[in-house]
Amino acid sequence: MIVAPAAFTAQGTGSLPAAPRAQGRTAEILVYDIIGEDPWFGGGISARGFAEDLIALGLGPNDTLTLRVNSPGGNVWEGLAIYNTLLGYPARKVVKVEGIAASAASFLIQAADEIEMAPASE
Repeated sequence: MIVAPAAFTAQGTGSLPAAPRAQGRTAEILVYDIIGEDPWFGGGISARGFAEDLIALGLGPNDTLTLRVNSPGGNVWEGLAIYNTLLGYPARKVVKVEGIAASAASFLIQAADEIEMAPASE
């Protein structure tokens, strides 16, 4: 899993209270592996590692998290834990399926506020 650094946007500093920002910080996570740790080949995306990465991002309600997904799925329990972690995350969640979101990977896209499917994706 790769986490891109969050990008910041400027917020006005006037004497009036600032209106809620339409767009805040953004961050991106690539889900280009199996869900759960792979006991045979190594790698994989664990629920614990995913949750730790989300906490480290520190995004809030005015921010956007983009998940780019290409995963054959994996461990159901790890997928459910990631799904529940995403549901509780305060940022707006956009999921872009760029290849396949099969089995446990399909849980992740169900937690999104917006889902985009690339041409020929499944």
